[in-house]
Amino acid sequence: MKFSSVMLKDASVKSNSAGNRGGGVLVAQSTLTVLSGSQISGNVASKSGCGAFALEAASIMLGEGASAIGNSAVDTGGAFWLEDSVLDVSGSCINQNTAGSRGGGVYGFKMVCTLRQGASVTGNAASFGGGFFIASSIMSVLSGSSIEGNKALLSGG
Repeated sequence: MKFSSVMLKDASVKSNSAGNRGGGVLVAQSTLTVLSGSQISGNVASKSGCGAFALEAASIMLGEGASAIGNSAVDTGGAFWLEDSVLDVSGSCINQNTAGSRGGGVYGFKMVCTLRQGASVTGNAASFGGGFFIASSIMSVLSGSSIEGNKALLSGG
């Protein structure tokens, strides 16, 4: 989607695949808001950003009760891949996602990421940065959020 604003509530982006990027959703210059009861799960990307791939000043907001679970990217960004974009997670989870190379949960380059009260990033895996692999980015982990139990085969659990 480009130049759009999409809100998911009690909905799912599930079991999709892409030959390159954005197995679930590709977000460019747009906002994707995922709210209570919504899930991005079981998506596969042959390259990057399996749950959602965001670029060009895009925003992904995960609200209370939303989840990104069990997504898998061959290369980078199991659940989310972001460049020049924003990820805001509040009261929701990014769990059990995998990437073959970097960022089992989230891969970010020139992104702004905020984990707020109740956000959980758990059980993700990659070669580098099981939970997160970020570069040239800003990340805020606020009180009441957690990053735990992620696994990196080489470095940056």
